[in-house]
Amino acid sequence: MRHFLSLIFFFLMFSCGAQIVSEQFEFNNFRWSTSLKGIMFTDEENGLPGMEVPINSGNHAVFSANYWIGGITQDDTLRFSGSHFCNVVGCQFGPGPLRLDGSFDEVEAEDSPYNRFWEVNAEQVAEHLAYFDCLNNPGCGVEIAFPEGYEVPADFLDWPAMGDDEDGFATYLAPFYDYNGDGVYDANDGDHPVFCGDMAVYAIVNDVGFRPDNSNVGPGLGIEMHQMFYAYDEPGDALFNSVLVQQKIINRSSDTYSDVYMAMANEFDLGNPVDDYVGTDVERSMVYVYNGSSFDEGSASGPGYGDDLPMLGMRILAGPFKDANGEDDAPLSPNYERYGNQTSGWGDGVADNERLGLSSSIYYPFSGQGPFAAQGFPAIPVEHYDYMQALWKDGTPLSYGSWGYDTTGTAPAAKYIWPGVSDPLFAATDFIDPDYPDSDGWGEEASENPPGFRRMLASSGPFTFAPGDEQYFDFAYIFARDSHEPGTDVFETLQTYADAIVGMECHPLPQITVSVRDVSPEALGLRLYPNPANDAVTLESLSHSAGRYTVFDLMGKAVMQANTRGTRTEISVGHLPKGMYLIRYEAEGEAAVKKLVID
Repeated sequence: MRHFLSLIFFFLMFSCGAQIVSEQFEFNNFRWSTSLKGIMFTDEENGLPGMEVPINSGNHAVFSANYWIGGITQDDTLRFSGSHFCNVVGCQFGPGPLRLDGSFDEVEAEDSPYNRFWEVNAEQVAEHLAYFDCLNNPGCGVEIAFPEGYEVPADFLDWPAMGDDEDGFATYLAPFYDYNGDGVYDANDGDHPVFCGDMAVYAIVNDVGFRPDNSNVGPGLGIEMHQMFYAYDEPGDALFNSVLVQQKIINRSSDTYSDVYMAMANEFDLGNPVDDYVGTDVERSMVYVYNGSSFDEGSASGPGYGDDLPMLGMRILAGPFKDANGEDDAPLSPNYERYGNQTSGWGDGVADNERLGLSSSIYYPFSGQGPFAAQGFPAIPVEHYDYMQALWKDGTPLSYGSWGYDTTGTAPAAKYIWPGVSDPLFAATDFIDPDYPDSDGWGEEASENPPGFRRMLASSGPFTFAPGDEQYFDFAYIFARDSHEPGTDVFETLQTYADAIVGMECHPLPQITVSVRDVSPEALGLRLYPNPANDAVTLESLSHSAGRYTVFDLMGKAVMQANTRGTRTEISVGHLPKGMYLIRYEAEGEAAVKKLVID
């Protein structure tokens, strides 16, 4: 694999006294750190930013990204969970699932089997299946196909597929492929993890068992979160410069929450962190950071990007599901498939599959940076919850223009800060033209704010969250810089990359994937062309927009495997030896096989 996963373990002191693992990983053009505390991209061991990009450059784009969630109980009580370097409101997440009744297994964090991450990749899966397929095929000859034997990967063996249901936990946790269909996960029987992308990192955390003794915090919501980072080992700049994340949350409490919002609080450090600007791309449900000067100097964070200026965007690819109403809700405009608080599923002929997007964005400055006290750091749950609804700390709505805090009462309320010209439908101002005088729209740089440290909150909601409900939050971090597309504005390059990864998000995975039913290629509308091929072949399914393909050689060994991207997927085969192969395509419980000749 061109850019393979690696990890470095280091152990950090948890604020409540327990040892909780944090790790460092590599995906494509990124080296990044993450923890089990609801905090991503922080090098906590050294107190430094934790997203290095490009890899091995010494430059960083994010200091930390913190997960927030808040909602209202039926007795009108706010519940909130969110982390900020394990201070202020405390470290509110820690490893492990919750019982079905919402209680936590009272085990010391460092002794928990969930006090870790699992890393897996498609090459491991392909080899694993090839081995067990051969082992169960009398005509294969496992000693010939695997002359050096086969060892099941360690992270397959202890994949957190099943909970202890006798002790009150869910029977099934992390998704898996049930090779023999017995309903029990055992990698030694051919079962294996199921994940998105070609490489993935998986963890399970909760917001109950690790909350500090802090009167400002409260009891949390009682959620279990399954977090998956993933990437694709594919040619092309967009995927190479993207890290994708899915957060699956489960309400294990007995409370039904209304007006729930999820958010990522991004503390951007783009090279030299003291010269940054931020903005919102409303059309793309994206917040972003860029350099506020023509040269990015070195700092304690790294050598700086120099005059090859970068940008980093966080795009919500598919937010939580909108509350069901039995209808296929229409998009905001026939000209925009995705826009603002709408991502996937709108106007597609299917009822109640609509996913929300960027409901609001807001900047909250470091102490003393903003001109108004109400724009400062949120310290208690209600201030965090207000920020997730584009309200300042004093409850004043974000307003359109300048710093977004209107003291005259004349500026219209806004949902998105510094959108520039990315909001032609005026979703920020309830679809009313704010009549802004600047032709470049309302942007931070045009507002003549001085650049500096920047935090940007990207929120998605509202939705109702009943006991047992599952929700999903899918987003990506995307990096671009001037040298990627010489002669093209770096913002346009970022937008091109952001558009290219639409549809690559991790759609909800079944807990168990079982053996599929073999059908004819015609039944799946399966085509393969050109065939014979030499450099690349296109796999097309007229009946499915999401599936998975595996390329086998004539010995039955899987040599390639990946998810498909829509109805057509281009597969690079130039690296394979000439000869005949079989491509097996699986989608929605059905599979078909086509022959492929590489000449």
